[in-house]
Amino acid sequence: MVGFGRLLLLCFCCILWQDALGAPGKQRTYAVVIGISQYQNPALSTLRFSDRDATLFAAYLQSKAGGNVPAGNIRLLLNENAGIAAIYDALNWLQEHCGKDDKAYIYFSGHGDVETENKFSLGYLLAYNSPPNNYRNNAIALEDLNKVANQLSTENNVTVVLVTDACHTGKLAGDYYKGKQLVARQLQQILNNETRLAACEVNEEAAESEDWGGGRGVFSYYLLQGLNGLADLDQNDTIQLKELNRYLDSAFITDKILVRNAHKQHPVSDGNPYQTIAMRDISTLNSLTANVARKPGGPQSAVQIFGSLAIQPIDYLFTLIKNQNIASKLHFSTYGHISPDSLPLQIVEECILYQQQLDKEKATNPERDKTYFFARTDSLQMLKTQFSRSRNLTRNFNERFVQLVHSQAQEMVNAYLSGDIDELEKRQYYSDDKFYSNFLSMLRVALQVCPQDNFLYQLLNVQEAYLSGLSLRLQMATAPKPAPLLDQAFSYQEQALKLEPYAAYIHNELGNLYILRKKYALADRHFDIARELSPTWAVPWSNKIRIGLATRNLRKAIEALQISDSLQPDLSYSFVNAGLAMEQHGNLLAAESYFLKAIRENERHFLPYERLGSIYTSTGDYGKADWYLTEAAYRKRGYSLNMDYFITGLASTGAPPRYPGDWLSCDMFRDVAAPASKPYVQLVDALKTMQENPEKTLQSLKRLSAQHPKMPLVQHYRGKMLFERKKWAEAEPILLDSINTYQPDTSLADFLQKSIGMRSEADTCLLVQMIGYQYNRLEDHYLLAAINEHLKQPEKALQRYQQISDIENNLLKDQATFQGDFAKTDNPWYAEFLQYSPYAQNPELAPFLPLPEMAGYLKIAKNQEDAGDYLSAEKTYLRQVQLNLEVGNARVAALQKMNFAVSNARSYRIQVNRLAEAATFQFYERMDKLFPRDSEWQRKAGIFLYNRLARAFSNVPAASYELAYKILKSYSYPFLANESFGTVPGPGEIQVAIPGTGEFLQVAFPVYDPALVSLEKLKMAVRLSGDLEPDPHLLEAIADLLSWTGKRKEALEKYRELIARHHPDAALLTKIINYSIAAQEPDLAVQQLEVLYNRGETTRAQNMQLADWYALSGQPGRATIILEKEKTKNPTLQNEASLILAKTNLLAGRKSDALTYLQAAPASLHADAENRNPAKAVQDYSLARLYARQRQKNKAFAALYESLKNGFTSENVVATDPAWERLRKSARWKEMMKQYPFQPREKFYKQDHDRDWYGTLDQLLSE
Repeated sequence: MVGFGRLLLLCFCCILWQDALGAPGKQRTYAVVIGISQYQNPALSTLRFSDRDATLFAAYLQSKAGGNVPAGNIRLLLNENAGIAAIYDALNWLQEHCGKDDKAYIYFSGHGDVETENKFSLGYLLAYNSPPNNYRNNAIALEDLNKVANQLSTENNVTVVLVTDACHTGKLAGDYYKGKQLVARQLQQILNNETRLAACEVNEEAAESEDWGGGRGVFSYYLLQGLNGLADLDQNDTIQLKELNRYLDSAFITDKILVRNAHKQHPVSDGNPYQTIAMRDISTLNSLTANVARKPGGPQSAVQIFGSLAIQPIDYLFTLIKNQNIASKLHFSTYGHISPDSLPLQIVEECILYQQQLDKEKATNPERDKTYFFARTDSLQMLKTQFSRSRNLTRNFNERFVQLVHSQAQEMVNAYLSGDIDELEKRQYYSDDKFYSNFLSMLRVALQVCPQDNFLYQLLNVQEAYLSGLSLRLQMATAPKPAPLLDQAFSYQEQALKLEPYAAYIHNELGNLYILRKKYALADRHFDIARELSPTWAVPWSNKIRIGLATRNLRKAIEALQISDSLQPDLSYSFVNAGLAMEQHGNLLAAESYFLKAIRENERHFLPYERLGSIYTSTGDYGKADWYLTEAAYRKRGYSLNMDYFITGLASTGAPPRYPGDWLSCDMFRDVAAPASKPYVQLVDALKTMQENPEKTLQSLKRLSAQHPKMPLVQHYRGKMLFERKKWAEAEPILLDSINTYQPDTSLADFLQKSIGMRSEADTCLLVQMIGYQYNRLEDHYLLAAINEHLKQPEKALQRYQQISDIENNLLKDQATFQGDFAKTDNPWYAEFLQYSPYAQNPELAPFLPLPEMAGYLKIAKNQEDAGDYLSAEKTYLRQVQLNLEVGNARVAALQKMNFAVSNARSYRIQVNRLAEAATFQFYERMDKLFPRDSEWQRKAGIFLYNRLARAFSNVPAASYELAYKILKSYSYPFLANESFGTVPGPGEIQVAIPGTGEFLQVAFPVYDPALVSLEKLKMAVRLSGDLEPDPHLLEAIADLLSWTGKRKEALEKYRELIARHHPDAALLTKIINYSIAAQEPDLAVQQLEVLYNRGETTRAQNMQLADWYALSGQPGRATIILEKEKTKNPTLQNEASLILAKTNLLAGRKSDALTYLQAAPASLHADAENRNPAKAVQDYSLARLYARQRQKNKAFAALYESLKNGFTSENVVATDPAWERLRKSARWKEMMKQYPFQPREKFYKQDHDRDWYGTLDQLLSE
């Protein structure tokens, strides 16, 4: 019976296999269906029905309407089974199995997100084990999903249906069809063969509720309803994409739940509208609606073909690998270049051997508390036999092994990213270094057997480099000579960065390494990049505390602590580092507080105990000192620590501080003794009850106003409360009085200090409480302007907003130049108070400080636009853009005056104008909609963008235009917020809060290409104008934009048209000449340079260029005339002129004359750091080859020796120069080449490429 049963099972398997494969020529269908409701990280909110939606979609595919897809053709991944490795493995499986003319479904229901709003942050689908930030390399990139879909559709002609039911995946549909990576033919094939469906548009959220199907996502619910027949609008039993779109649009518009909740959700689709998506089948629809209900405990993790079987040997092995930490038991480091076929047997044999060793040890010398069981050898022996008989089982093992290793590495990275205490402690000196080294050996084996075209290969590569570097850094804590470890750690992290340039956690680790190397500026830069790439991650900010500590910049440390704590409260490492900073500053009270907080959060680390012991020793509290020092010694026992490692605090590889003594939360202010202070106590008490008992507060403020007319703050809060009650007329005079009595921060501190006195802690508490209620001076002005609007007084409101705008611009200028409220105060108490404020002024921190609120001009322009006065509104916007530009220049001048690097001003200069530029662009977009055929508005909008871009491109050489444009698109420049990585919101909007009134103004930040938009608008302006003779300025702008965007042919045509129609001045002709050279159009360049030369408008450099061109173009006579004139006029040009004359004569065949000029050329004296002279190297090589051609061998070799010694690097020139043909075989030649070997050129290429990229970016940012 057993044999018969096995035969029956085998037959059944064969039938299923044949059904899955299908008959030859028949379309097969495969699907990867993913649903994640429960995520590993609790910070990712739980979705209620994603797993159920996925299960029902898989069930639909197996139904008649879905095509009766065999269960074996579906990979259903739910919840914990939908990890990063499992999903990528499923995508690889899909690519491997889909053949020509097959059909492939990719369905995802779960979280989708875009971590930062800039061009570097791609969209991601979050796998079960993805972290809540740091998505790069830790989630499923939409880019990878697109690659799979495009590869299937373009290479295999597979019909691809991609369905995403996630929070932020609307950008999937159609976003890839921009023609950047695929030629037109492939693009058409994609549109015909791909169908993409997404639950919602960008910036919308996908809804789910019990209201749909007893618990569904609304998109999934209506999608399956439509696919099962309700979308068959023409009743022909087939459902096309256009029918499905119409059905979904109608369903979402009329859905009562969505309407009732005012929830906006618009499904997005793209593809061939006539593509048949499904066949209508009412019975399937009825069956699914009636019978499918959510099972207790959630759906199963996979589509089941057979019932449950006993655990198989291979499953037992993976349970062993997962639970027994085999990395520490097996010898993966000895595996070498093991083949994929040999790996499973090797692991099994080592596991058996390990258990046999345990058995032997137990029999000979057992220990009481030791466990001697590791594995069941009978199961492993059975598996060993199976591996020897089945290559498929071996392949299956390798795939699962790679997935498991990746998942374990991912757990380490995730714990690190979240600031998990245990994981962070393992990353400090308390770890057993072998924990990492053993795992890394296993990781390298997994990488070795993973196919290079597998998605996981890249992920494992990054993890291996990153964790290797991290392991080396950890060893530095106990290494007597850490320098070699630091060098190796750098090497690994730089390798990781090359593999994944935009991974925040790699930049963070590089910052840690640079701190150890004491290169604090570089460390700070990498921490800044990390925080930009992952804005919600606290760890980089925690590490920036260490920068402040190392540079003795307390303000920087405190600002970083506040932000770190706001992102992730109570991170123990932040407290330790803050304590060290406070101790360094001499504030032992705050230091004690932070160290105690650190111990409260994590009592394992020695450092806070040791520092508390030191503090208590210095303060004479020796009992406490002894206890804490004993605890520190206990924690350090057994470790030979390198204490230099901890000088700058603890490296975070994961309650904001209050003012001294936590004064903001103190309540002892009521204990003040001086009678003069009592009214201030009454004021603070009144303001504290403002929300709970507003009427009582208002009465108290009225009484205090009558008794103490000059008391600060009273009139402001009284007027504001009346405004909130819409008592406009009563509030107006009070707010006017508040404006007249307002005192800025420093003046208020002086006034209160004199009024209250500083005789006790209660006085200090009262003073801090009062300062805590200080308000933005503009609130009163905005409240008054709003009152004028409510009272229908538009002229007064406009005047008030103009006054507000003037104040805001003055504040902005003060911030830029460190004046006014932003100057350092002379009040010693207030200066101490400010130390703990993130607003403390320091030029190094200036780029990070928030800009003053700037809403006045927005209100002015809005009112003007609402009144139909569009020209005045335009003038308001452009005036603000110009004022902001002047402020940016003022910041540069201020930093120069203070001897700070001007580069610090770039971020400020860009940020300060970003909002005004975006608002101005949106204004022009509104004008375009109002006046679509008005050439003047088209011109104005185009010129606005052109002028903005021209400021950036004016610093870029014409040869770098195309690279600059690529960078511009990558960085969304010019509207980026930070120079490091272009943090720019988009698409989206910014809400500008109006101080005091509670009103918000919205400014949109769409993602667009400013160069192409400007070009389109200017071309439209020319067409609409009807002018027979185009405006030369428009023509120049169009030509420039074409040149910047890489449209060389069109740009040259426009420049030629400009030359023919007009008479360009020297500046424009120079621009055309430079671009012609870059565009490889020397004839045009020579022609226009001759025009300038004949007009006497050339520079000396242009004269030398023209002479060189004459020499190269076979006109030695004309070249000589120019050069001799230049030598006469300017003796300093003798060297350059002589070299060009030598070239001219050599090209003319006059070798002796050429040699004479070369010998007469003065040698350059400029040497590099290695005492090499590249300019002289070139000059000497020219002499050498001339001597060689004249058969003066000794002189040739002597000159060549000097050239190589000075760093001549052109290997291919030396190798192919015919001048050396007779000498290459000589022993002297070979000896010289051996003495001065050339470096591999590809290294130079990489360095040059990086230098060009960052150099061009630097030019763009310099404006």
